[in-house]
Amino acid sequence: MICIQCGCKTTVLETRHKYGSLVLRRRRGCGQCGYKFFTYELDDGLAKTLTKHLLPHIKSIRKKQKLHARNEQIINMMNKNEKHTVIADMFGLSENMVSTIARRAGIPAYQNNTRTKG
Repeated sequence: MICIQCGCKTTVLETRHKYGSLVLRRRRGCGQCGYKFFTYELDDGLAKTLTKHLLPHIKSIRKKQKLHARNEQIINMMNKNEKHTVIADMFGLSENMVSTIARRAGIPAYQNNTRTKG
């Protein structure tokens, strides 16, 4: 391992098992500058287990990020007075869904469909 201060090679001064030997905590020291720090290493089996169980959550988070970005685009178009029907056609949504997104963003439902009396 390389020293995070000077970039020289370090040596392991001490190794301890934590959490029932699932995690290795190593104290390392630099022979050049004398800096000491800790590193933590996961057991390979634990890392694979974590990856297996976290993967569905990561996919869910990415899906929510995409939906949020889409909704932001829709809101920006509504703020530019684009009609709900045009927005619905562009994104392949129903007009009700576009109205729901607008309502959640605090935009009045028929903001761009108001008529002026004259």
